Amino acid sequence: MTSLHLKRLLRIQAITTMILRHLQCSELQVLSLPPLLSQRKEKNMNKKVIRIAAVISAAALLCGGIYLLVKNDVAQRINWRDIMIYAPTPIARETLDETVDIEKSKPSADRVPEDTKEELTEQVRQLSNEHDDSVGWLYVPDTNIDYPIMQSGDNDYYTRRATDGSYLYAGSLFMDYRCSSDFSDFNSVIYGHNMGNGTMFADIPNYENEEYFMNHSYGWLTTENDVRLIDFFAVARTSDTSGLYLAAPNFNEWDNRLRNCASIYKEVEVTESDHLLMLSTCTSAEGNSRTILVGKIIEESDVE
Repeated sequence: MTSLHLKRLLRIQAITTMILRHLQCSELQVLSLPPLLSQRKEKNMNKKVIRIAAVISAAALLCGGIYLLVKNDVAQRINWRDIMIYAPTPIARETLDETVDIEKSKPSADRVPEDTKEELTEQVRQLSNEHDDSVGWLYVPDTNIDYPIMQSGDNDYYTRRATDGSYLYAGSLFMDYRCSSDFSDFNSVIYGHNMGNGTMFADIPNYENEEYFMNHSYGWLTTENDVRLIDFFAVARTSDTSGLYLAAPNFNEWDNRLRNCASIYKEVEVTESDHLLMLSTCTSAEGNSRTILVGKIIEESDVE
């Protein structure tokens, strides 16, 4: 597909060259005409040149945009092919999905079979052996969120990099560099792009719909040592400089701030000794508005 778009661009360049040559020949002919007629011809020609140039520019921009979209999408697919060996297998995903089916029973990490837990944690350990910056794997049933979580010494490196450090427009999911990599902080913040093709954290704004929220209230966090259930209880819009991004905030201030800006807040018991997971993505392409999805990490006990 890439070579096809390159051929189209080259074809446009060839057409542009032919048009310019034709215009040069026409200009020589105009010089030999009477002055008044020559001026009229020149004005008409200038209008034609402007129109032709506008059409050529629009075509070039369109083809260039298509090329970049295709290129980025192909790069994402290649990257997924490289990391999917560390992702939950279809059988493991089915088990995790059934475990959070509230119509059957209360969701609980305790209901995940030990062999499935061992399989998932072993995959994360293998991922960590291959990529030192990986800290876990995030999976949210019935969404496109199924990715490794990376962490570097800043919050810029993985915004446009794949797990292996190569350039990738979609970037990777990554933990705030100020958070503890073992998710032991009160608030562990994970960032991801809101991609137009529906990947990465593009599903998070959907949580502002109450029905969607209630049907996708649980997720799974796998580390090298454990498989933990996430009970999502709030979605909100905030700024990228908000105090909600602090890893160890004053609990009462943080909770009040979240309640005030949340469009949905499901009442669950949250104390300052709990561990939360906050997923953050851009609300739109411009500005510093962010949509955040906040969940409580449940390690052993059932969700009440």
